[in-house]
Amino acid sequence: MSSSTAPMSNGKPMSKTSIVFFKELKEVLRDYRTLIMMIIIPTLFYPAMLVFPATFAKQSIARLGHTTVKVGIVGDCEPLARHLENAEHVKVIQLSASDYRDKLKSNEVDVAIMVPPEFTGVISREYTTQEDFSELKKAPVPALKLVLDTNREKVLFSMSNLYAAIAEFQEDYIKKRLKVLDVGNVWERETKVKFDDISPKQSETDNMLPQFAPYLMILMVLLATSYPAIDLITGERQRGTLALLMVAPVERRSIMYGKIIVVVLVGLLTTILGVISIAATLQFGPVKSSVVDAHPQFDFGLTAWLLVLFVMMPLVVFISSLSVFVAALTRTFQQAQGYLFPMLLVTLFLASAAQIPELADNTFLKIVPIANTTLCIKQIITRHYNWQGIAITFVSSSIAAILLARAAAGLLQREDLLLGVQLSPKKKMETGSYGRELVIFGGIVFFMLFYFGQLLSLWNVMASLVITQIFLILCPALAFLRYTRSPVWETLSFKKPSPRYVIAAVSLGFATVVISMLILTVQTKFLPYSEEYGRQMQLMVMPPGRPLWQIILVAAVMPAICEEIFFRGVLQGILRRNLPKQKLIIVIGILFGVFHLSMFRIIPTGLLGVLLAYLTLASGSIFPSMCLHFMHNAYYLWSSFYKVDLDSTLCISLALVGLVIAAVALGWKPAKAEEK
Repeated sequence: MSSSTAPMSNGKPMSKTSIVFFKELKEVLRDYRTLIMMIIIPTLFYPAMLVFPATFAKQSIARLGHTTVKVGIVGDCEPLARHLENAEHVKVIQLSASDYRDKLKSNEVDVAIMVPPEFTGVISREYTTQEDFSELKKAPVPALKLVLDTNREKVLFSMSNLYAAIAEFQEDYIKKRLKVLDVGNVWERETKVKFDDISPKQSETDNMLPQFAPYLMILMVLLATSYPAIDLITGERQRGTLALLMVAPVERRSIMYGKIIVVVLVGLLTTILGVISIAATLQFGPVKSSVVDAHPQFDFGLTAWLLVLFVMMPLVVFISSLSVFVAALTRTFQQAQGYLFPMLLVTLFLASAAQIPELADNTFLKIVPIANTTLCIKQIITRHYNWQGIAITFVSSSIAAILLARAAAGLLQREDLLLGVQLSPKKKMETGSYGRELVIFGGIVFFMLFYFGQLLSLWNVMASLVITQIFLILCPALAFLRYTRSPVWETLSFKKPSPRYVIAAVSLGFATVVISMLILTVQTKFLPYSEEYGRQMQLMVMPPGRPLWQIILVAAVMPAICEEIFFRGVLQGILRRNLPKQKLIIVIGILFGVFHLSMFRIIPTGLLGVLLAYLTLASGSIFPSMCLHFMHNAYYLWSSFYKVDLDSTLCISLALVGLVIAAVALGWKPAKAEEK
């Protein structure tokens, strides 16, 4: 290419290197997957992976400090027992000297207090003369002995409540008696507390064994299944053999399930061989004396490894299906390998949840894939497992694995993914196939809410709510609507609704607030909830010094308009062209819950999003969902402003009345008849 025909930049011909550079840069930036890996993953995913675990662990530990500690008292000391019963977060159980260790091992009590007879005598005696005081100073100070198992991290974090109660007891029953003598605070030898750790003696590194083993198992399965999945899906697509396979006289779903089964088989063989190798090394290798014999508190026997294999089976299917699912979304080996690291981070993040002490007995964690298996393996090795937990883990993981396998098989039936075909802009507009664009659009909006929304809230709460609703939610929604060239009124469902849907929306407003509070009450029994987080959220929606009408205008009216246009208007309006109704409602509900950036409120917010999506879809109009959204937020703000007890009988009764009215309104006329 001569300089006269070369592309020009600022009146000067571009060098060949520059031409190649800009050409390749354009090709790279045209790929939405590259944009995701280059922008969304580093700016949103990695910071969240760094911040969320630390925040969650901090809140969990803070919550553990408010956990009730079950204290068993061995010995007769009625004043001490009475004082501890009146203390916060302390439950007293009287034990005998013969059974307190069994109670500790069965977790019926967390700590046992051994009360010596002389301690009771000192506490019960009245000291009124100087001679009594002199005799007391010469007497040995009685010591309480606390017996506990330090392997139970949950107990260690909740011990502060017991320490505080014992300190208060000392103040009340000893120091105050000395003040009667008018000698001030001269008690130099305070009540002593000794400790007796009943856990097996171990070094600081011993706990690494049960904690590291689950990570090793999961990493082994992930690496074993990801590369076969990439080769069977992405590799065949690159080699051009996948298209030939699709025209074979076999059902396409059968072909896809066959590929998934191959990946699962590889994962199963890897898991079995890996477990056998680890077990044989520990039992017969040179490390037997330093690992197995030196740690009798851990179970490395045949039964333990068989149980590990048992709970690993559904996890292998789950991770194999996940690998196939990810491989189906990639066109090249390079893209697939680039997705491996984020997938590994997500997997290890879920596994790390099982290491948080408070979640060890959490029922909810037992149904979360990967996390439940990690917890189960750890409990098997440490001999703390139970058959109910193993059964829940196996069943829940199996269900998740089956659902993900079906999703992966369904994804592989799409010809645009199988053959790497991109639809033309005209075809996209006709079919609403804006999946890639929606992922990038949603990631950008989520990124702006995650960073700019929180930064704005530090500046001014009310102003941040206004700016967030208008410039971070409404404007991007309208811009995306213009980008897709979708018909505005039809996509946003701007049409007059039937009166019965408006009646239902108004009736459901207060009911949804009460139901959300009840869900949060139940949820706190399974998921940690920080009181400090609750106070911060209260300040976010109820800034001090603001009248109620201003708060309702900013936190109820604006979200009802802006968020509904974003979720039920743009997102639901575009996705409804190629998603079944049930899936559409669930997807919109989940996105609505996630975008509110509150893990603790994701369940009630997601359920509200499902209800709003249903109202829009059933009525064909966005206005009932706007009405319900406004009523829900307004009732919540009103109840918070006036400190209304939503758990009261009156509020629950009003919520039930609203549910009945809404049910009658929605069922008064069949939706199909109205559509016709």
